[in-house]
Amino acid sequence: METIAHSRIAALLDAKSFISLPVKLHVRKGRLFLIDVPDQLRRDDAEFLSQIVAQAFPAVETIELLDQLASQAACEERKRVALDLHDSAIQPYMGIRLGLNALRRKADRENPLIPDIDSLIGVTDEVITELRHFASTVAQHQPPLRPLLLESLQRKIVQLRRLYGLEVKLDVSDVALSDRMMGQVTQIVQEGLSNICRHTLAQCGEVSVEQIGDALKIRIINDAAEDPPGEFTPRSITQRVQALGGRVEVGIDDRGRTAVSVDIPF
Repeated sequence: METIAHSRIAALLDAKSFISLPVKLHVRKGRLFLIDVPDQLRRDDAEFLSQIVAQAFPAVETIELLDQLASQAACEERKRVALDLHDSAIQPYMGIRLGLNALRRKADRENPLIPDIDSLIGVTDEVITELRHFASTVAQHQPPLRPLLLESLQRKIVQLRRLYGLEVKLDVSDVALSDRMMGQVTQIVQEGLSNICRHTLAQCGEVSVEQIGDALKIRIINDAAEDPPGEFTPRSITQRVQALGGRVEVGIDDRGRTAVSVDIPF
C-alpha cells in the first residue's frame, strides 16, 4: 500500500522519484518535497536534505521571530515618542498660545501690534495641529509604512532645501517594508543626501526607492559628476548595506550625473 501511495504522489508531482521529509517548527509543521531534476534521487540526497532541514529551518524561524520582536519594540517606541511629543512639544506650544490669547485680550483695539499677535496665534495653531497629527500617526499600532517613510524623507528634503538650496525629486514606490528595514532605508537615503551637500556643489538630486524582483533598489543621484567616476565611496552607507547582504555601486548615469546605486535582497 505504501508503494502504491508513493507512486501516486510521484505521478501527481510528475516526477520519477522524490524525497519527502517532515518539517516541524515551534508553532507549525508540514512536509518538504524534493523531486528529481534531472537525475534520480538517492538515499544520500535524503540524508543531506534531512541535515539541511534540521539546521536551516529553525534558523529561519528564529530570524522571523527576531523580526517580530523588533516590530513590537518599534511599536512600543512609537507610543513612547508620541507621549514625549505631547509633553515636550505640544504642551509648550499650547502654553504659548494661551499667553498670546491673554496678550491679545489685554491689547486695545487700536493697538498696532494686534495683527502681528493674531498672525502668531495662527502660526501656533498650525504647529499644534501638525504635531498632534504626527503624534497620532506615530502612535498607531500598525502605521502605514510607506507614508511614514515618505514623511521622514520629505522632512529631510525640506531641511536640505532650506539650508543648502538643494532641490531633490523623491520617488518612493509601494514597497512592503518591515519596521526595521524602513529604518535602514531611511538612514541610507538621509546619509546619501547629506553626502551630496557635504562633498559636492550639486543643486539638484533625485532619490528613488522601489522593489524589483526579490531586491530593494535605492538610487541617490546628484547633478555634479565626479572625475574620475566612482572614486568616492560612501563608507557608512556601504557598511550599512553590506550588513544587510546588499551591495553599493557609484558611477555616472547616461545624463552625466553621479549615481549611488544600492541593491538589498529581501
